[in-house]
Amino acid sequence: MTGIYFVLYSFLIYSFLFLYVFTSYMSYKWWGSKFEKHSQFIHGFILGLGGVFAIAFISILGLKNVDDGRFAIITLTTLFYGPIAGSMSFLVMLCYLLLLKRAYMLLYMIIGVTLILSTTFMKRLFNKRKSTYAYVTILIIAAVNIILSLIVGMIISPEYGQVVEAQRHSILIFIQFILLVMLLSSIIKKEKSNDGYISALLLSKSDLEAQNEEIRALYEEMAATEEALQANYDELFEYRWKLEESEKRYSRVISASAEGFFDYYPVTKVWFVSNRFCNIFGFKAEESNLVTNSFFDRLGENGVKVSAYFESPIAWQEAKRFSEEIQILCNDDVYRWAQINAIAERDEAGRLMRITGSLLDINQRKIEQEKVEFYAFHDPVTGFLNEDYFVEAILRHSDKSLIILYVAIYDFNRLAMIYGSKITDIIQYQLGIYIHENFDDVITYSHIRAGVFGILLNDTTEQLSCIQKNIGKLNKLYKRDLFIGNYNINISLMFPYCINKKGLSIEEVMEHIEVTYEHCNDKKIISKLQGFSSVYFEDKSYIKQVSNYLFKAISEQLFTVVYQPQIENGKIIGVEALARLTHPVMGIIPPDVFIPIAEELGIVHEIDQIIITKSCKMISDLNKRKGWALKLSVNLSFLDLISEQIIETFIGIGAAYGLNNGLLSFEMTETAISKYIEGLQNNLATINKAGIKIELDDFGTGYSSLKYLGELPVEVIKIDKAFVESIEESDKMKGLVQLMINVGHLLNLTVVAEGIENIEQFRILEALNCDRYQGYYFSKPLDEPSLIEFVKGQLDNCTKISLEE
Repeated sequence: MTGIYFVLYSFLIYSFLFLYVFTSYMSYKWWGSKFEKHSQFIHGFILGLGGVFAIAFISILGLKNVDDGRFAIITLTTLFYGPIAGSMSFLVMLCYLLLLKRAYMLLYMIIGVTLILSTTFMKRLFNKRKSTYAYVTILIIAAVNIILSLIVGMIISPEYGQVVEAQRHSILIFIQFILLVMLLSSIIKKEKSNDGYISALLLSKSDLEAQNEEIRALYEEMAATEEALQANYDELFEYRWKLEESEKRYSRVISASAEGFFDYYPVTKVWFVSNRFCNIFGFKAEESNLVTNSFFDRLGENGVKVSAYFESPIAWQEAKRFSEEIQILCNDDVYRWAQINAIAERDEAGRLMRITGSLLDINQRKIEQEKVEFYAFHDPVTGFLNEDYFVEAILRHSDKSLIILYVAIYDFNRLAMIYGSKITDIIQYQLGIYIHENFDDVITYSHIRAGVFGILLNDTTEQLSCIQKNIGKLNKLYKRDLFIGNYNINISLMFPYCINKKGLSIEEVMEHIEVTYEHCNDKKIISKLQGFSSVYFEDKSYIKQVSNYLFKAISEQLFTVVYQPQIENGKIIGVEALARLTHPVMGIIPPDVFIPIAEELGIVHEIDQIIITKSCKMISDLNKRKGWALKLSVNLSFLDLISEQIIETFIGIGAAYGLNNGLLSFEMTETAISKYIEGLQNNLATINKAGIKIELDDFGTGYSSLKYLGELPVEVIKIDKAFVESIEESDKMKGLVQLMINVGHLLNLTVVAEGIENIEQFRILEALNCDRYQGYYFSKPLDEPSLIEFVKGQLDNCTKISLEE
């Protein structure tokens, strides 16, 4: 039986060792590093399962006496894997033995605990003495544990037959343990070697995983780097593409540009030029050497200056670039204008290393510019220098004392109206030639405007006497009529002048000469020199003050109305409304002063509206209160009469005060008929249709045809006072007045004589059968209270004006 036990024990040992090795291998494979944390529990559990497997197998075969095998497993497990593994192995086998031999459970527990404790104690004892786990050490521990288990078994259960039997087979058991220990220690040693190898592999795996992480991080970094490199490559590719496109575009621009480009290296005297650069000089692209070799020789007046920029760095000391208009000699030996622009590169020592620039053909532009400058400073008709140039000349010589002389054709506008622009252009051109031929030592002369030339001379002691001689020459040329075309034309010249004193601005100088010219024209000062006087300037200043005051007078209605009675058959039948304006400083401003100014400013209709409104209101109130039927006559400007809208406004005012029934009359001058007949006809018809009479003032002073009296709805003509003043002394004037009265009566018109100042004039006019009279002899212009008294004395008392002095 001993041999059979031995075989069975050996089978038991090999079985659980195989199971352990297989399970350990699979645990490392499946769990890896997680197996390390619970290695003692797992080893104990596996070895315990091996013991259960052996006990179950022996029990199935019906064998006994396997206690020593169980205890050997507990001892070996504790010895090699520690008390935890031994306890785990013992618990696993104890659970199974509980089912087989519950009666000996206490014995098994005591023996098992004793073996675990004794093995642990002896293991620590050998560790303290630094003894190795050699086979001898293991055998000693195994022998001690066997003996100890036998002793404990004998103490606890001396009658236990198994113990007695074990004692009989102690030698066999010991030999068996020797074989078991030798085999198991060899296997376990290999297993531990494998465990170390596996741990090394796990550590290597960890290292590999760490290295793998590093490699992965490095790979990701390399991938990111590759991506960045790819992005840089793409950017470089795009930049390269843009650069190529830019080069192509630059090449196209250079080809299409009107500029010629050059690159010059002063050290080596090497040129690089574009095709257009050669073309500007009239050469082909392949002839560039002919251009560059003779470039500096082909420069015109500014060639020395340009050459300095190409040859010396001194010219670049203060300039970063230079631009110059130059003349270049082209292949056809003709100089043309070009503009050169260049920049320079210098080294640290300041030496010229490179000059880059362009050449632009500006020849046509210069020609056009010269044309513009010519027309800017020349009169397009006569070709003489114009007023702008004349003013510039005065400014250029403002540091000197100068004489500004005008040579002007008197009444030039009338000549232009009579003979036309072609004849007057010839007259002006001829005068310019005469001035050029007869005036010496002039700074300049210019055609200021139509009919006026300006001459600029130095102010010297002898200059005025020289001017007098030159004027004499011109007057002699124009003493007889000029024969131009089929016309004999009489021309008179005016010679106003002024001196530009220090401290005067150009505006003041020109204003002085213009004021003097206007004075000569107004006073008809011809054929002699006329200098500037402050009186002229004061007159013009007075006009300016009146002009400014008119706007205030209109906005504040500062105009007053006076009324001059009109007498018919010895009684007052109506009045003429006259506008008056008083300035707080200048005093009374005459109508013949402010009315023309208002017409020129375009505000006369506003003044007329004020006068019509005030006078219509006053006469309407008088007629209603007194039961009178006074007629009202109001002067209108020709600018009012040609405006349909203004006429409608004035008609509305008359209607508002109930005077559009023959009591209201609008006066117009004869000159308005001759100038504005087309614009007057419809408006005069509208006025007449509205019940307002039309009166023709200043009859006989204009140039109108008598046929207009038959065509226009005129009902009253007023003989100008210029005829009445001379009616006593001049039979001719008396005859003219008689003729005008007769013409008026023949046309069924009422004739009014103005400006009667004495009884003799009145008696003559009455003898000539004049219809109505007006003048200081009867009454001066009256304000509203005085007029009421005057009318009251005439109409209420039914008295006639006495013809006696």
